Amino acid sequence: MTSFTEYEIFHLIRAAIAEDLSVDEAEITSDKTLIDLGADSIDISELNVRLKEIFENYIPENFFDEIFFNPNEGANKHTPQDGFTIETIMVGIRKHLQETGKLEVGASSREALLEIN
Repeated sequence: MTSFTEYEIFHLIRAAIAEDLSVDEAEITSDKTLIDLGADSIDISELNVRLKEIFENYIPENFFDEIFFNPNEGANKHTPQDGFTIETIMVGIRKHLQETGKLEVGASSREALLEIN
């Protein structure tokens, strides 16, 4: 069984975003949104699939839809939300990994929180 530290969570998310959006990892900070980094709805859909694979489906099926897409758009559910930051994504993934017992908490958690800011 795989488990993840917060440090690993942040670095896995950042690496996936950097590769998928072709941006430098240094540009990916906790206060940035995917829209800030140049993502459109197709990019976000692809990132959704990629992050679910990375975190081995320990995250609920609708988790990324709730984070990435605006629930108030009705029929057009694939309108990216502007306000969700990288930190929001990390916190959400952390929460679900913790609920499934796949989160390791330790010294590396402090490192991740320091590095993400």
